[in-house]
Order: sequence, then structure tokens, then C-alpha cells
Amino acid sequence: MELTDVNTDDPLDMLRNVARYARVSLPERHDESEHIFLERVRGRLNKWFLDNTEPWMRPQWMLRGNISRAGDLLCNSTRCGWSIIGRAGGRAYGIADHAGLLTAGPCCGSLDFWLLKDNNIVFPALLSGDETQLTLESADDQVYVWSKSIGSVEFTRFVYHHSVDGREALVNEIFVNNKSLEDASIVFFAALRPISVFGIEPVFEMRYDDARRQLYANGHIALECDHEPDLLVMTTANNPHTLSMVTDSENRHDHEFKTASGLCTAILRYSVKLRPARSKTFFFVQPLGVANTDNGVYQASPDARFVSVERWFEFMDETANCRFPDPFLDRAETMAKAVVAAQAQDAILGDKLCLTPTEKGRLVRALLEIGGWNIVLRIAENVSKALRDGPMNNTSSILPVLWGLLEMQTFDIKNDVMQHLRPVIEEAWYLLRNRLMAETATNPQLDMEPVLVPDTNPSTLSDGDSVESATSPSSEEDFGRRDEHGNVDITSVVDFLWLLATTKTTIQALERLGEKNGALELRDLLDRYEQRVGVETREAMSRLGGLRCDGLGNLVCMIDTGTLLGPDLVPPHVLSECVQMARRILAKSGIPKSPDRPGVNLIHMVLWLAHAQAMMNDGDSVEYALDTIRRYVCTNGMIPDEIADTNQAPIQATSAIKSATNLILMLRAALIREEHNNLVITPAVPDEWFVAKRDLLFSRAPTRFGPVSVEMGLSANQHQIEVKMTRLPAELEIHVPPFRGLKTFKVYGGSVVERVKDGVSSRLRIVPLSDNVVVTYHR
Repeated sequence: MELTDVNTDDPLDMLRNVARYARVSLPERHDESEHIFLERVRGRLNKWFLDNTEPWMRPQWMLRGNISRAGDLLCNSTRCGWSIIGRAGGRAYGIADHAGLLTAGPCCGSLDFWLLKDNNIVFPALLSGDETQLTLESADDQVYVWSKSIGSVEFTRFVYHHSVDGREALVNEIFVNNKSLEDASIVFFAALRPISVFGIEPVFEMRYDDARRQLYANGHIALECDHEPDLLVMTTANNPHTLSMVTDSENRHDHEFKTASGLCTAILRYSVKLRPARSKTFFFVQPLGVANTDNGVYQASPDARFVSVERWFEFMDETANCRFPDPFLDRAETMAKAVVAAQAQDAILGDKLCLTPTEKGRLVRALLEIGGWNIVLRIAENVSKALRDGPMNNTSSILPVLWGLLEMQTFDIKNDVMQHLRPVIEEAWYLLRNRLMAETATNPQLDMEPVLVPDTNPSTLSDGDSVESATSPSSEEDFGRRDEHGNVDITSVVDFLWLLATTKTTIQALERLGEKNGALELRDLLDRYEQRVGVETREAMSRLGGLRCDGLGNLVCMIDTGTLLGPDLVPPHVLSECVQMARRILAKSGIPKSPDRPGVNLIHMVLWLAHAQAMMNDGDSVEYALDTIRRYVCTNGMIPDEIADTNQAPIQATSAIKSATNLILMLRAALIREEHNNLVITPAVPDEWFVAKRDLLFSRAPTRFGPVSVEMGLSANQHQIEVKMTRLPAELEIHVPPFRGLKTFKVYGGSVVERVKDGVSSRLRIVPLSDNVVVTYHR
């Protein structure tokens, strides 16, 4: 095989070339996502790699005692042994395992650090216990640390995200410190390896540039060093002589290496001498994404770590803050914020994380509910650019994201934010106008002058395209695709609801911008659309038997639609019945299982179901979800989306975006919810939280009434729930513990309208008379 035949920009093509070299047969493609198929292919090669390597050559997850050599596949799927390292609002992020194997981008391998002790190499992956952990010391700053002492010298590695001039990278800051009063030395190695938390990560060629101190893998910049190594060895990952090559050689300095095996490895040795009580710092930078010589030099500055920490602190300080009666939730919720902040742009603008349209809408909503305004605006800017660059062949796929972005206007935001949203509002208007014209069979007249003239160029159709080909048209016969019993397909209902909701919020945004003509045109088109299909759709929803669901995916979309759009569009009884259907399909007990991937546990679905049930004031479901996920939380506080029963099942590895989104939405729904002009407080918190010894604090929660804070805890001789508001809602509905008599609750700062107890919860309806309302009850 000629290396020129390998497409090093295509991960699947690279794995296929390794398989040809290793003479490993590839699995057939099933009805599955491209990512899952890629991981099944990699799983075959991982099995070959395990059988043909020594332990020190393998990633940490292949060294676990529960790894089985039986079967055709070997996938890293049985536990969460990785971390996401990125920036709030960044476009790219890295993945590291707990031993420090760090992957920055596709097709460039991973970086590992080894130490020399008594002429033997110390491999972090082979260490036991806490020695091997790349630790996140604080979820607020997102800096990972690993430290080990060799004699009197302490070796510390800091890993964090850094960006300069729009270029993103991961920084490995190595700090060696002589703690003695005598001269000392240490030898460490930086190894660029063709493995990752997934397994094999093929590298077919490597090259080192002395002038730039840059190491290239598959033609891309994989590593930049600020110090020249005293030795550089390039070889294959399964070479049994590698260790002697890097410890015994003196002046070797390889510059190029190629292999058809895809197992290129580069090992850089650094021999450091330190004076008494002195230290030295080294920087190893891994560009995120695909980088080449045109990207220049990624020189990290000495203050890079402090800049990274400052950015994360700013994000955490500007967004909603939580403290829970259960301490494990503090870290889990903070990590959930960090995950959605670091992965949101990639998840919404790309397909790597395999989110459905409604899951993308949920992600935008989660960002709004923590107050991640800057990230939402950045996503809105990129979405508007994407819509300008080409026509949408399926408008339904973008509607939940557009709705989520434009819902930002419903929060208490500054007027200048609307100007930042203007480009995406204009693109939404143009998209919806064309879609509604097609839906109502109106002659589009694309050459007529639109009533709304955007400041930027609107999306245009390519030559020869009609509105029907650039949207998701449906004729009257197509809508409500009925079966022989006259039941309406649930996908038609979901599509109708999202088109309706997105158009309404776009009309509202146009009116706020003063674009009255554009708003009137959309309103007229929407009225005609509702007259045509709205009655039929609402009738189908009103009789649950009138909805036909073909598979779990459609049911999930319906539930997502109900929880996001609310009871005005999806009646509560419809949402309740859909949730019950989902529970019956997913699991009778325990973790929901994937219906099409045997052995895969859908951890994120536990939180997803609990969010829907929290919207129905079900605190028991929230408590059950929290108890269930506790055993799956990583040491860094992250919750994986999926985990498999065996290493034979490929999963959406290194993904925590769904679990993070669902945790944020579930906790928000349990603590604060808005209904019309009212605020609902603590509607679905676990009963034990009402009498917990540790306070609950939820501060800076964004609402249409401004930031709201809720505090629940002990005072001198009583428990109390305190609500602080910026602007007063029409009513407060405060849910209280059901094991206390309603008449025993005292209210300060508001007037009680009604005390209600039903089969679901106990609550007080209060008209607030001040911006600080307190409810007290005896211990």
C-alpha cells in the first residue's frame, strides 16, 4: 500500500487502511450512525492491537482487569474514564483519559508523558490508585493536574485550553521543581502516540521541523515545543525495542518516519539539570482541530494558564450558581455547565456528537437557563452565517435551534442584545417565509421585493431551486400522514408545533426590532397555515389514540417538544401519556437500554425522563434519577451519555453533552419554572431537601422577571424557603413539603391567595408584595 493512497483527513479511511495492513476483516455496515460504525471498525483493530502489543504500549482502558479478549470487538465502553478539556464557547476541545493520554484533534494521535526513575520508565497508565489520576482540582477553573516526585524533583503537568487570535489549542505546561538544597536532575519524555481513549488513532507519517520546533502527524501540526529535545526517536507503537532506543541512545534526532501500519510514534526526551531550590517550565502545545504551517506558531505565554482560569471563572461567576443538600450534586452541576459550555458550538454546528434537532434545541435552552448569553450569541452568529452560505434542504432540522436562539428575547436582557440577534432573526424570517409559502401553496414569487430588507445578505436559493426543493414542503394530503385507522403520524404533529412556535417567536423578535411589515407578513402566512392544518393537528393531540408513533425516536421528539414549548402548545395530558409510553419502551426498571444496540445503557435518558416528570411536579422521579446516576459519575464529576455492559458494544464515546444538558434542565425544572406571568418555586425537589441540614441555594437563575434566587435551609428554630426577585411576577406558586399541614406555613413579603394540596404536591399561591418572599415552617 502506498501512503499517498491514504486520506488522512478521513478517520474511517485511515482505519480501513490499517485493517488492510493488519489483515483484519471489517464488519459490515448496519443501519447505524457513521460514528457507531466507525467505532465498530476501530473495535476490530483494537482487538488486533491488544493481541500484538505489550502492556506499556496500550492506553489505560485496555489494562483494566475486566477487559475480555473474547469476541470480535474491543471498545472503550464499560465506564467513563475520560475528561473533556475546552473553553466556554470554544469551537473545539480535547479528550484526556485519567492517565493523561491527551487527544487534541482528529488524525494527529495523542500526547503522553513518561518519567525516568532508576533507569526504568514510569508509565502513568501502569501506575496504581491515585498515582495515575490526571485530576481536576476545581470544576470552576477546568485545569487538570498530575504530579509525581522523582527523588528530590517534583514533576507537575498542568493541562488546559488556550486560545490566541481565534486559534484554539491545548497546553501541557510541565513544571519541574528541585525541592532540595543540592543539584538535581530529572529525565522525562513527551510521546506522541497513535492511540487515544477510543483505541487506535492511526498516524501514517511524522515529520519534525527544527526551526519551528513543531511535530507533524499525517501532515498536520500535532505538537509544538518551546524547548528542543535532547533526543527524538520515531518508530512504531508496537516496536519491542523502543524503550532501549529512548534510554540508551545519546544523539539520535529523527526527522521523518512513515509506516503503512498507521502506528507512527515519536518520543521526545528531555534531560533537565536543576540548581538547588530552582525550577524550570516547559510548554507543549497541541493545536485543536486541523492545523498546518499556515496557522503559524502556537507559542504559549507564561501567563496562559492564568488567562484560561480567569475565563472559566468569569463564565462561572456570570451564570447561575447552585449549592445542593447533596454535595455530590455541586460538582456534577458545575461540570454539566462546563461541558455544555465547551461542547455546545461543536454539538450544534456539527454532527460529530450525533444530536437530534430537538436535542440541539434542548442544549440551547440549557445554555439560556444557566445564563450563558455570550455562548448563545456566538452560536446565533454562526448559525446565521451557515444559513446565508447555502439553502436549507430540510428546515425542520433547524427549527428547534432557531426557536431556542430567539427565545433569548423572552429573558430579561438588554435591548442591544436584539441587535446582536438581528442577523439570525433575518435569516429565520426568510427561511420561515419561504417554508410557510410552500406549506400554504401560495405562489412564492421569489423575485418580488421582500417586505423585510436584511442588513446582511439573506439566504439565497441556488439556480434552478424552487421553494419546494429548498424547504420541507407538504401538501394537504401529505400532512398528517394517516394510517388505515385515521391516526396522525406523530412526526407531522412535532413538525407543525415547531414551525408554529418558531414563527411566533420570530414575529415577536421582528416586532421588537421595529420590523412591523416583516412581522405582519409572517403573521398572515402563519394564520393561513394554522387554518389549513392546525385544527387537524390539535384534534389529533386531544385524542391520544389519534397519534401514531413509529419508534422511540419520534416519541422522544414529541416529549422534547412538550417540555420545551410548554402547555400552551402541548397539553399536559398529552405530555404525561407520552412520558408513560416512553417509560414502558425504555425500561421497566433500572437504566434505559438502547432499543437497537444491545447492551448499551442510556444514562442520559434517566435524566431526560426525570426532566419531563419534573415539569409535571414529580419530585420522586427527580430523586430516583439522582440516586441512579450517582454510581456512573466520573471522578471529575462528569456524567457519561452512554455506558455498555461489555467491551463488545460501541457507544457514543467521550460524549457527556446529553447528560449535562438533561441534568441542567431537570434541576432547573425542579427548582424554578415559569408559567405565563407566574413563577413556580421548588415544584419537584425531593422531599428530603425540604428538611436537609445542608442549605440549598440557587442564585442568578435567569427568568423573564430578571435573575431569581431561591434559598432553602435552616434558621434558628425553623426551616424556610426564601425567594429573591428583580421584578415581581403576578403570582408565586411555592411548593412546600407534603408532610407538614398547609396551615402551619407562614409567609412574609406576600399575601397567600390559596393553599392547595392534591395527589401530586402541596403548594401556596402567593401574590408577592416585595422582592423578597419567605415561607417558614417548623423543624
